[in-house]
Amino acid sequence: MANVAKEAHDVKAKAQETAHEAKDVVTAGVEKAKELASAGVDKAKELGRAALDRADDAVTSVGSGVRTVGDTIEQGGRYLEERDLGGMASDFGSLIRRNPVPAVLVGICVGFLLARAFRS
Repeated sequence: MANVAKEAHDVKAKAQETAHEAKDVVTAGVEKAKELASAGVDKAKELGRAALDRADDAVTSVGSGVRTVGDTIEQGGRYLEERDLGGMASDFGSLIRRNPVPAVLVGICVGFLLARAFRS
């Protein structure tokens, strides 16, 4: 009987030891999960900040582009108000004289497009 009591005691001690080891493993797993979750939250915050910075840059770029287009349209409007038809023709002629090759290429392209449009 003493032998059975000793074995029972050994089994009980082994069970307690295994329970402590299991508790340690679970505790370590929970701590690791907390660390990973914290790292995931930090990464999400970092990505969110980066996206916000990019969005701010995009808004700034778009605003700058819109401003540039607005300025160009305004300059074009002023040009049309200040020049009469003869002045615009003179400016167009001087543009062609300064850039003859691009002017010829543009003329060929316009002629081709007009021919295709009237053929249909």
